[in-house]
Amino acid sequence: MSKYARLAVGLLRVMRSRDALRTATVVGILMLALFRWFQVQDRSTPPRATGIQAGDQLVNIRRLGISGSQTALLLITASTCHFCQQSMPFYQALVPVAKRAGVRLVGAAEEAPSTNADLFSAHGIALDAIIRSDEVGILGAPTPTLVLVGGDGVVQKTWVGSLLPQMQRDVLQSLR
Repeated sequence: MSKYARLAVGLLRVMRSRDALRTATVVGILMLALFRWFQVQDRSTPPRATGIQAGDQLVNIRRLGISGSQTALLLITASTCHFCQQSMPFYQALVPVAKRAGVRLVGAAEEAPSTNADLFSAHGIALDAIIRSDEVGILGAPTPTLVLVGGDGVVQKTWVGSLLPQMQRDVLQSLR
């Protein structure tokens, strides 16, 4: 007899005893057990990919406007992200360094490109392109995230979150 069948038999025994508190407790435990069982059994929807890491291959890289030895830096943000707002002064300083190095700056988000464009333009940041992150195969990336991508579409390096000064220096060094 399975553990769930034994649990059901135990529930019936408790219900006969007319002890309301005990019955409520057993019913709660049974409901929790059933919920957990169905949660484990439901595999109809594959889990979403989250984040991105070095070595990953992006799809549809023509959306980044790079090829060959060119590189692009994806700035993955969300308009409602507090840490993205905090990162804007660093992104402002990043623009001239990337331009001098010939690195394309591409804004990306799961929200509409126009919303993302408004976020950057409100801070005086001019990017080369703005896309939806899922257009290049990035789903559910934490924000903010910076992704350095080579012309072959392979992720070279990533930085996640509001970056400390040492990490900011690493980003700038990686662009040179």
